[in-house]
Amino acid sequence: MIDLITGKTKSGKTTLIKEKIKTVQNPVIILDFKNDFDDVQTKTINLGLIDPFLSPMNYKDAVAINSGLVEYSQFLAERSQEVLKDFCLEEDWKEFKMNDLIDEALKRATNGWNQHENAKAKESRRFLNFKKSKQELILEDEINKIEQTDIVVIKTEGLHSIQTRVLSFLLLSRLQEKFPSITVVSDNINYLWRDGHLFSFSKIFDFEKNNLLLSFNKTENFPKRLKQHIKNVFIFKLENNSDVDFFKQFNIPIDAKAKRFRQGKYVEYNLNDILINEPEIQMA
Repeated sequence: MIDLITGKTKSGKTTLIKEKIKTVQNPVIILDFKNDFDDVQTKTINLGLIDPFLSPMNYKDAVAINSGLVEYSQFLAERSQEVLKDFCLEEDWKEFKMNDLIDEALKRATNGWNQHENAKAKESRRFLNFKKSKQELILEDEINKIEQTDIVVIKTEGLHSIQTRVLSFLLLSRLQEKFPSITVVSDNINYLWRDGHLFSFSKIFDFEKNNLLLSFNKTENFPKRLKQHIKNVFIFKLENNSDVDFFKQFNIPIDAKAKRFRQGKYVEYNLNDILINEPEIQMA
């Protein structure tokens, strides 16, 4: 399920998130790519130090990587499926892992007859180069450090946004397999949650089972594909009338007055109920 937190920059959204994660029981994964959570004393994982290809991959890994790379295309996942079926029985291919799965899939895509796929494969190779001297950590080792009650801050130093999305999706997919559910925090990271990338990722990541606290400055950045998973909304000072119109589709009684909220003021709604409250948080 999703808690959608919307409002202008410095309206109080990040402060609310920090309060909410204190009471969460499952692992909290904070995607802190803008260093807004440096004051959270907890474990840290730097995606910029991980080479995902130091460990074997399976089909779900291929889908996660495919989702991070390209929008509305499943070429890498489909080619990976072909490779896996060549190496194991068809009933086992979804779970079978192999070291060079992605490389073999890219070779097939590059050498195939589909020119669009050829171009995508060639372009993808430069974003799947994680062989820098500092990128020597193994993904499984980092995941094994995470325990049920942990709050983990994820950094992404030195990575292109596409590489960050690839590794983020791969990490979340793997963590979903380890824990019954996880809580994911994303504060104004628009490039992670585009509909085109969620086209494939939503096939392997359970947005109902897991909890997501997604914060956006503008509602136009919230992906249409995830609307059905929204459970709660937290509305801070809004940017414009289009934000007001966004919430009206859920029958939320919000109007232009929300554009004049004080810093720290917000209203909270549960989409299954009526207005819960109108609290105000104290800004530091």
